[in-house]
Amino acid sequence: MDLDLDPASDEDALLASFAATTRNLIRQAERKGLRVVVFDSTSTDALKEPFRQASPEQVADPSPSLTTCYSMLAATAGRIGFQLAPQAAFLDWTTRSLRAGQTIYLLVETDEGEPVAGATFYRHGDRLTYALSGDRADKRREFPGAIRLLVWRGIQLAVREGRRTMDLGGVDVPGARRKPRKGEPAYGMLQFKESFGAHWVELAGAHERTMRSIRYVAGRLTGRLAGALGR
Repeated sequence: MDLDLDPASDEDALLASFAATTRNLIRQAERKGLRVVVFDSTSTDALKEPFRQASPEQVADPSPSLTTCYSMLAATAGRIGFQLAPQAAFLDWTTRSLRAGQTIYLLVETDEGEPVAGATFYRHGDRLTYALSGDRADKRREFPGAIRLLVWRGIQLAVREGRRTMDLGGVDVPGARRKPRKGEPAYGMLQFKESFGAHWVELAGAHERTMRSIRYVAGRLTGRLAGALGR
């Protein structure tokens, strides 16, 4: 699901183009005092209002914040049913990627500094990709617009950095390469991403060729065991 961007576009006009429910939830989240903290080793002019930059100490050692992020991701993965790397692997890779300027971590928190939601975004070429996100289920009733605010801030960063595309990720139906249909589990995610103006992009998908089947099976089993122990 791609959202085409014009670096010269006006942010207010872009927000106004979103579906009414999405706009209202974003504004509601702002009125409730939710703020978005940016963890980014790259110093750019994009990091101004309404963003709050993480301190240099937090960026130098993002482990505490990324550990909180992982706990939200793990809870979301458990609810939705997707695979997540072990915590140690996630912290190691994400920390390295943050320091290299390839990853941005956005954290939604209350005025009191209580985490509500978080997501990682990847820079590559003229695209910014919405990668992994999670939120606290116990805060959804109080802050129903947290995830939408998170995505909107990511879109704002993409525009300010001159990106041409905001990649909102896939909404694939298992076993099929088509848009989800009404009544299927992924249909709600499709509507969520379309509410920002994103459109479906037909892709071939990833393919894997197994050269040594015994090693492959052993590696998969070891990875699953490590993941279970890591959680």
